[in-house]
Amino acid sequence: KSETLFDSKMQFDSIVKFTKPSELFYIDTIAAIKLAYLEFNDGFLKYKDNKIELCYPYYSIELAEKVIDKKLGNLLLDYFKFLPKARYIGDTLVSIFGYGKYNNLLASLVYQHPDSLEFFLEQAFYDWEKIAANNKADFPEGIRKIWQYITNGEITTIEEYENAKYCQLQIACALQYLNVHGFSNDKIEKLRNEQDKYYKDYKFEFSSYSSSYHDSLHSSHEQVKTLSREFSSINELVESDINILNEVLKFEEPISNYRFILQRPIVINKNMALFWERGYGTGILYKITMINKKTIKLLVLDWYI
Repeated sequence: KSETLFDSKMQFDSIVKFTKPSELFYIDTIAAIKLAYLEFNDGFLKYKDNKIELCYPYYSIELAEKVIDKKLGNLLLDYFKFLPKARYIGDTLVSIFGYGKYNNLLASLVYQHPDSLEFFLEQAFYDWEKIAANNKADFPEGIRKIWQYITNGEITTIEEYENAKYCQLQIACALQYLNVHGFSNDKIEKLRNEQDKYYKDYKFEFSSYSSSYHDSLHSSHEQVKTLSREFSSINELVESDINILNEVLKFEEPISNYRFILQRPIVINKNMALFWERGYGTGILYKITMINKKTIKLLVLDWYI
């Protein structure tokens, strides 16, 4: 059965199984923003397997690079300000700072530009500077260094120092992008030289779009199609897989040979519908707009291989 999300009482985790805010954006921007708000409903921490973990607002960050919304920008800024305090929670050092997620958050903040962003970025820069200095002062020596490595598999103070210096570099590059006084090329280069070998070789550059952001909307993937018969509404058109295969996708082989799955529920808003066609390790996100009873516009929004 097709379903309209916008009056739904479903929980956030249930909704994003079939549509993310950044996808919903294409047929209902307001609903997409409201869905993103729900990602913050339970705060920044969660309990999993009797442990406290730091959440990462992945879906909100994705959406925040497509549409500007004051409340969403402020929620992301609050999360950003919380991160230095959360660095000891669970595997935060690896899960948040180790895979480009910190830069993704910075990119979304720069795009949203909530009030006083430059001030809070500078404040965070100097917070990480203090954290780095404190950890460097506590570097273990001699037998204590060997014991830490044996018991932990790593020397945590050194790891925390390197992480703090890398956060500093990322924030400094964002501040330079925003033309904040004091963050010159010389300062950025000095910070680069203070990185550990991995980050120094990586040669981080701030991007105003995160590594997760991509918008594959291209006019070449838009088609106007004439249906074989009239349909009274978008609901009638997408209520069966056969209609979608024959009328929308113009699939010519016998249905028994069809190896893809049309993910349901299909999200509908007015004369538009949004759905994924998923196969073996592949997927295509489609948007259908009903122009009249016998004509549709089909748009490929996203895909993965």
